[in-house]
Amino acid sequence: MILKNNLILFIGLLIGSTFLGCTEVIEIKTTDFQNILVINANITSDTKQQQVLLSRTYEAGSTKINETNASVIISDNTNTIYQFSEIEDGLYVSNFSFAIQADKTYQLSVTTSDGEIYKSAIVKPISSANLENVKTVVNTDDNGIEGVEIKVDSYDATGMANYFRYEYEETYLIESFYEIFEDLIVVGYDSLPQFARVPKTKEEKICYKTEYSNDILITSTDNTTESRVTDFQIRFIPKTDFSIRNRYSILVYQYVQSREANAFYKSLKEFSSSESLFSQTQPGFIVGNIKPENINNKVIGFFEVSMVDSKRIFFNFKDVFPDDFRPRFISNCFSQTFNKSEYFELVKYIESGKYKYVSYDYVTSVYTIVNDFCVDCTLLGTNVKPSFWED
Repeated sequence: MILKNNLILFIGLLIGSTFLGCTEVIEIKTTDFQNILVINANITSDTKQQQVLLSRTYEAGSTKINETNASVIISDNTNTIYQFSEIEDGLYVSNFSFAIQADKTYQLSVTTSDGEIYKSAIVKPISSANLENVKTVVNTDDNGIEGVEIKVDSYDATGMANYFRYEYEETYLIESFYEIFEDLIVVGYDSLPQFARVPKTKEEKICYKTEYSNDILITSTDNTTESRVTDFQIRFIPKTDFSIRNRYSILVYQYVQSREANAFYKSLKEFSSSESLFSQTQPGFIVGNIKPENINNKVIGFFEVSMVDSKRIFFNFKDVFPDDFRPRFISNCFSQTFNKSEYFELVKYIESGKYKYVSYDYVTSVYTIVNDFCVDCTLLGTNVKPSFWED
């Protein structure tokens, strides 16, 4: 679940707003803070171990509170039970891989450690839609910044899919500013510190970084004659952004939603972008489909079952900006030099672990070092090449 922190992030900003639960208004005030269960559950047509996240509302500036030791199950209309186990605080994963099926209905049930029970409405997935295209378009945003837009096209021939939500994961290649095959270590002291250059023990030149979407990306075809999404923007990347300096990939997920699920995420998006979110006078509401058995309890969240499609694309910087210079490295990599009279100072730099060896001049006995991340890309990403990566 790529967007697993979206709901949690939003709930952390609840203070000072008023929300509508399934059947009633939930008021949340900084002077009378309420401890409310938050449920984030999106079960999809991908065959995998599905996830449910449980947490509690928390006041701005405080630490996220995960809901632990709960019982989580999903049942369908054929009396099949899918049990979930807690693999880390607040994260519950199905004991076995499964995928939702279009001809079945599903219900979520959560029992907290204190015996309180929460159940969702019985929900049924909507028809799937084909994610036809993920494409790049060079454009300028509203602030006059030139960059590359990531856009999608989608179509459902049955006309039943009208509401869509998107998530993405982006992975980009990081190439260290310097390619150095040795490390510098301190091996002893005579009248001056003694150094040795030793072969590196790991790959530090090429790495990969994966990041996940944290925006609520929804659209609908309510005002169109067919279930077709055209040129919906998923991502805008300025051409100066470090992530597209070399090679970039994005994997887009498309979820077909119900009208109710779309309305939930639309409300979530409106609240999270509200400039007056912390204002005591800012009213609001969010409609979920989960209810507590005890009417005195409160719950915020939505149980969603979605047919999903996905598509990945790759591109190099020169593919989209053939006539431009590549974005600068993530930071300036200014080198520092040390002659013999400065060797004791060099020891401090080397032993701090924050600097890396670049070169040694045999004539002048001068060592050159730079910030560690200019040489060691593993400080910015992983040196393990993803299985899906295409060079």
